[in-house]
Amino acid sequence: MKKIISIVLALIFAFCACGSTVLTPEEREAIFYEVAKEKGMLDNENPSPYELSKSAYENINVAYKIIRQIGDDMYEVWKACIGEHDKVLSYGSDYLATKVSLSEEEIRIGLAMLRYGDALNNMNQVQRQRHIDDADVWIFYFDNYENNMVAACVCSIVNAYFHNGKFEEAETALDTAKENLKILSADYSDYEHYLNLKGFFTTTRAYLDYCQNLEGPVKQLIDYKEQAKEYIGKLDYYFED
Repeated sequence: MKKIISIVLALIFAFCACGSTVLTPEEREAIFYEVAKEKGMLDNENPSPYELSKSAYENINVAYKIIRQIGDDMYEVWKACIGEHDKVLSYGSDYLATKVSLSEEEIRIGLAMLRYGDALNNMNQVQRQRHIDDADVWIFYFDNYENNMVAACVCSIVNAYFHNGKFEEAETALDTAKENLKILSADYSDYEHYLNLKGFFTTTRAYLDYCQNLEGPVKQLIDYKEQAKEYIGKLDYYFED
């Protein structure tokens, strides 16, 4: 009983401290959540819509930031292969690494996976490293024999991110967010931010699928970012720390 009284008093003081400012229902709920968390009054088995929404937003945002980096790197490599074709042929992964957030070694792993796929990881260390060290040859191969150096280089970036676990990290974050959204949909479908959260999730999921599968025009890399920015603009104010 004393805990209940103390949390009510804390809320009264919190609202009074706002002066004449009129708070939205979401702002009041956010204040309640923070005070309740501080007082140890949260029911972890039945999280509030604010808790569920905040968790969903944070996890979608984690995934989005990873995917945005992957998408940006894919786009930069695409531009370099078209606009700086000769430099890419001359300097290979060393030059591509100046355009992206991956290292030369990571890019060479991605290039080697164009030829050997997952079998690269089943080779002995000496054989595997030899194929990685020589992987720039595949840039020349796809340019001279397949006439598709651009696709090969972009695919090498995708392969590198599969290899370093970033796609899996994004998938895990989206899976967590999806579970939060399922509960929101079932119990709080009229919650004000549910539709924007769902839209942010759907856009991020589609962005991830595009980066993994490379289906559709390159312009989609920009379109997904613009769509995501709109949702972030609507949601970040409510869920930022």
